[in-house]
Amino acid sequence: QETMRQPRSRQQQQQHPQVDDLEMLNEKNMAEGRGQLQVILEHRKNILGTNHIATGEVLFTLGIFDFFLLGNQNTAEDSIQTALAIYETQLGNEHPSAVHVINVLSQVKHEGNMANLRGNEASQFVESQEFNYVDVGTVGGGVGDAD
Repeated sequence: QETMRQPRSRQQQQQHPQVDDLEMLNEKNMAEGRGQLQVILEHRKNILGTNHIATGEVLFTLGIFDFFLLGNQNTAEDSIQTALAIYETQLGNEHPSAVHVINVLSQVKHEGNMANLRGNEASQFVESQEFNYVDVGTVGGGVGDAD
């Protein structure tokens, strides 16, 4: 038996404001958020250099955004792979931040199609991740690597 979703009453909406907030996260909001991350990435590339750890952080964040919110595995994989190369160059492949990126990249490669992972499972994964970012002032004396 199929059930149709009934519009919520005003009282129901007031009792569950977080549901309304989640419904507002639509394609336009996600595109705007991704656009802002892209602007940050360009600024970091221009100011700090393409191989600076802070540039890698934004690439990693873009990859997570692309994979878990937009379901773009190929774009996500490329961004995270580029971030990993930066992390390994700047920090070494045994640094906790590099290991974290390796683990996330492995999951992205093995998850495949995000259609079944969107929503709660993706949110739980993102919330469960421990982001071990370094203080950018401690890597290479905080000086960028202008290309």
